[in-house]
Order: sequence, then C-alpha cells, then structure tokens
Amino acid sequence: TAPLSAHLGIQIDGILGFPLFRHTLLTLDYPQSRVLLAPSDSVAKVPGRPIPYTTLHRTPVIPVQIGEQTVSAQIDSGSDAALNLNPRYLEISYTQTPRPISYVGTLTGDHALLVTRLSQSLTVAQQPFPAPITHLTDELSSLGGEVLRHFSITFDQKRSKVSFQRDSRRPIAQPALRSTGLNFRKTPAYWRVINVVPDSPASAAELNEGDLVSRINGEPIAQWDIARYEQLIAEANEITYTLLEGTEENTITVPVADLVP
Repeated sequence: TAPLSAHLGIQIDGILGFPLFRHTLLTLDYPQSRVLLAPSDSVAKVPGRPIPYTTLHRTPVIPVQIGEQTVSAQIDSGSDAALNLNPRYLEISYTQTPRPISYVGTLTGDHALLVTRLSQSLTVAQQPFPAPITHLTDELSSLGGEVLRHFSITFDQKRSKVSFQRDSRRPIAQPALRSTGLNFRKTPAYWRVINVVPDSPASAAELNEGDLVSRINGEPIAQWDIARYEQLIAEANEITYTLLEGTEENTITVPVADLVP
C-alpha cells in the first residue's frame, strides 16, 4: 500500500476487495464522497437505474454504448481515467489521432499508452458523455473514476445488479486533458519522472526520465497530494518545478497545454 499512499498523499493501510461486500448493498456515493452499507435483503428501494452485471476477475462488467455499439466494460473504481477502451472489433472514430500519454514497461519493452477523444458518445445507464476522452487499451474496456464520479453507484451482489443514480439528466461534458507532459512516481520526499510525453511542453523543455522533483511552485513536494496537483494542472498556465541534481536544486518553468482539446 506504500506506493498507493504516496500517490494519493494519504495513509492507506489496506484495500477492501469487491467480494468482501457480497452480503451487503454497497453504495459508492461519489457526489457526496461517502460509502454506504446496507443488508443485502434490505427492503429499501435502491435508487437509480439497475443494470445486470457479470463478473470477471471478481469485478463487475456491464454493457455500455459507444455510439450505436454495445461494449462490455468493467467498473474500475481504482482507475483515474474516464474510459479505457479496447477498439478491436469496434467501428470507432476519433476527433484527433491517438497520441502517447505515458509508457508502461513489459517483458517485450516499453509500450505507449494512447489517449484521444471519441467522435461518438459514451452512454452509461442512459447518461450520455459526448465525445469522451479515451485511453486505448488491448485489455478489457473499463469505466474509471472520471466517469463514475458523476454517480451514486449501488452494487447488489446477491442479485448481480448495479444501480446508477444521478440527479441531473444533462449530458456530461469532459474538459480538455491538460498536462505539462510529465508522469511521476510519487514518494514523500520527491517525485521521480517516469516518462515524458512526446511533443509536450516538458519534452520541449528537455526534461528527462529519472529527473527528481523536490518542489512545485516553490513548495516542498510533501505539501502536494494528487488532488491538489490535479487542481493546479486544471487551472494554471505554467508550473515551476524544482529539480534535485545531486546536492543542488534548480528550477524550470513549464507551460501547461491541452494534450487532448
């Protein structure tokens, strides 16, 4: 749990898996930032639209719509992304050519993780997400936190159903994907650059994999958690990083750009 604690900026002592709640109604109420538990035989009516699900690797998989096509997608509350989509066998169009956003190391080398915006809408529980930002994958498609956070979601494992509740019926628009082009591995003492997005501001500034960041906008890295950093990325036009080079610190200011408008 140490890497997860460092990533989120809070102490995580353990992880509760989905099967633990098989005898309860588990509600992840994202808008209210709370978790609710009730007996699985509760007579209370579960709000929202119920959707039957199947399980794969002990996680729920539901049907969603991409345009007119039905896609099986895993509910992945541990992901920061919106939609991870396996485009194989699908007729998919994009608003721009997919671009690398980061890299993942495998036994066969480093592979780019590609991101773009779909031309079609994503529909989840009759809720439309026009032209969602999408990470392309060769694994099972999945819905991450950027989609799930708009709902209160109740899992009924006894009946293999999940209910999505949202007060508004308006389409859910996603803002541009903004970044300086740096991806980090976070520790309490420093953030290590694990890759630099090609053709990004960080690439133009000649920042490199392995660089150590000790401060952001002059504040020690220990004062930054993921939520605060993401808020900075969303609002700032540029960010000043302090790089640790041996025993010396040097600063560099990097613009924030729309990697996917």
